[in-house]
Amino acid sequence: MNKLNRFGISLAVVSALSLGFTGCGSDSDDTPESMLPADTQNLPSENDAQDQASAEQVDEAKTVTVERGKVYGATVTDSTQPTNQTATQNNGTNTYSFENDIVYPVKVEGGFIDVDGDGQYSEGDLELDMELVSYEDKVTPISTYISKDENGNYVDNEANRDLKLQELVNQLDDSNATAQELLKVPSEATPKVQMATNAVYAEMRDENSTDINLGEISTRVAKFEAMSKEDDFQNLSSSEMAMKLEQALIKDPNMDGNFDDAMVTVTEADLQNSYTYSTNTTDNGDDENTDSTSTTTHDEANSEEGNNTTTIFEE
Repeated sequence: MNKLNRFGISLAVVSALSLGFTGCGSDSDDTPESMLPADTQNLPSENDAQDQASAEQVDEAKTVTVERGKVYGATVTDSTQPTNQTATQNNGTNTYSFENDIVYPVKVEGGFIDVDGDGQYSEGDLELDMELVSYEDKVTPISTYISKDENGNYVDNEANRDLKLQELVNQLDDSNATAQELLKVPSEATPKVQMATNAVYAEMRDENSTDINLGEISTRVAKFEAMSKEDDFQNLSSSEMAMKLEQALIKDPNMDGNFDDAMVTVTEADLQNSYTYSTNTTDNGDDENTDSTSTTTHDEANSEEGNNTTTIFEE
């Protein structure tokens, strides 16, 4: 065999071997993922796992937020027929989730208002003494006002609810108190809306009804505005301002300087009784947020304040 033929055969062999190796290396689908280096495997990241866990815990489409101040330990039900759904409180927050799609309106009863913002049922907090209602996922005194008529019936007609809301907007006559803003929870709203929320709550509490005088709302709001100019109301966050205004209302419900009319709050004696309030917390990998359930008890029926509790808008 001459040199030219031997060179051609060698070149052919080399080419064939080269193609074979190239093919094996390029078809990555034939290689089990577990045999690939760890940094090239298609593994879920830590953030992906956390996001998935959060999504499994709270479905926002099936969740409502309850705030007068933040309301904990309440019974939250929807209007599913023939049996209403009852929501479960989420992770020690004032949000409550239903298992299935929500049928509005949503009704909130019982529980307590976390006046001091510590997330616990503690001295100085306030029993929720009225039913709160909403056709939206934010349940507040204002949502209750527009969701109930003067006879305590639910306002199923959206146009009628919008009309009541617009009347309140017109009464407040402030660019910071739009219809959209008024439907927010107080801790996320403007100070003017926080003042209006307190005023609406106080008026409904006094009248034992949603049939309230909007002129009185304006009067109360004006008093809150004057109070908010004091030094200890300055440089507060939205949530801090909401808490401060709420505490002021509890001490002086009539806004007349007469603290003898202060709302009855939780006492140390109440904490010894048997009202059950459970908070579920989620393990986030640190010592302060371990997977646990804390329970505080209070028996409304056996406390002195329980006998004076006002329950309004009862069906």
